[in-house]
Amino acid sequence: MSTSRLLSVLLVDDSRFLRARLRRLLEESDTRCVVMEAGTVTAAAKALQNLRPDVVVLDLSLPDGSGFELLPGIKRASPQSVVILLTNHDGPAIRKRATSLGADHYFRKSTEFELVVMVMQRVAASLRAGEDS
Repeated sequence: MSTSRLLSVLLVDDSRFLRARLRRLLEESDTRCVVMEAGTVTAAAKALQNLRPDVVVLDLSLPDGSGFELLPGIKRASPQSVVILLTNHDGPAIRKRATSLGADHYFRKSTEFELVVMVMQRVAASLRAGEDS
């Protein structure tokens, strides 16, 4: 019997409502995970000192800075972490900067919210497959 480990997720967004909505979607999808939260760049940076999450969901607009500030550090400390930028900001220049700094996915909150859970499910399935081999 396989005892697959839980997917570790860090949600970085200043909206408690958004973080709660993502948690609910994960629960409804039966994705086995442990979810940590941060509402600021400072809190996220502290969390990332101790954590190597499988997935980081990151907003650009945070009360004390930008998600862009966190991206290089996430990828340096934990290159295997899948970073999903989930934001209301859009445009080719923003997407290009996000990609160049290490974002693996870039989704708009207003139209692509559910895609975040789909990516997390794929990461979890990939981790399970790696354990079974």
